[in-house]
Amino acid sequence: MKFIHLIWRKIFSLIQVNLPKYYHIKILRILNKLAVIYHECYENKNYDINSNGEKFLLKKLRKSNNLNCIFDVGANKGDYSMLSRVISPKAKIFAFEPVFETFEILISNLKGIGISTHNFALGDIVGSSEINLYEKDTLSSMVNFQNEFLNKDFKKIKINVKTGNSFLKEKPEIKEISLLKIDTEGYENKVLIGFNEFFKIINVIQFEYGLANLSSKYFLFDYFKDYSSIFKIGKLYPGGVVFFDEYNINIENFIGPNFVMVRKDRKDLIELLSFKKS
Repeated sequence: MKFIHLIWRKIFSLIQVNLPKYYHIKILRILNKLAVIYHECYENKNYDINSNGEKFLLKKLRKSNNLNCIFDVGANKGDYSMLSRVISPKAKIFAFEPVFETFEILISNLKGIGISTHNFALGDIVGSSEINLYEKDTLSSMVNFQNEFLNKDFKKIKINVKTGNSFLKEKPEIKEISLLKIDTEGYENKVLIGFNEFFKIINVIQFEYGLANLSSKYFLFDYFKDYSSIFKIGKLYPGGVVFFDEYNINIENFIGPNFVMVRKDRKDLIELLSFKKS
């Protein structure tokens, strides 16, 4: 084994020194692009909720009777809430969408399936704020990442904001949140701050992570620093969650799309959701 390792180090050194000299060669550029595509696929760069692990997570929780209350924060048009209802017909589901035009679509899509809809954002303040609305789709964000990186047309509109703390104090009948799903385009950490008085009743948190974090400047390093004492943190794959014992800079690749935090005292859920090696 040591011999193989030694040989590989010599080969790697040769590649490292010589490959950049041929940067302009077309076939090498194509191979590099294929390698990037392979890596992104391997790391589950997939936003389809039916195949990227999000459906897996819901079904696992439902089959183990651990899906009684779902918060869909950043519900947009309601795809996640609708999937949640199909998987769990009896769960209490709360969907939050701050942009009124999108909220109207949400209400229409969720009509008659028993989901509680709310036309405000969840964040770290109670009051009002501005949100960037991108005009060619229903994407919106309270972080300016799209206009900084993707050069999309947008407009700013005013929205209402509450914290998870204030909402839960208004709803004392909510004793447990089985799954807090957050997809707020870079604003996820602010949403979490707003729930900080109620972490003890939140079993599982799913949050989106990707290029928007370059603009929010809140990275996986920060999630581990702020939350790893309370939650076990891992990345969601189609077959389960790969949990990490500690932060590793290699996971800070902005590929996304979703990470999961499970309260550490719920060892049963950590075991249930863990990616099982075949």
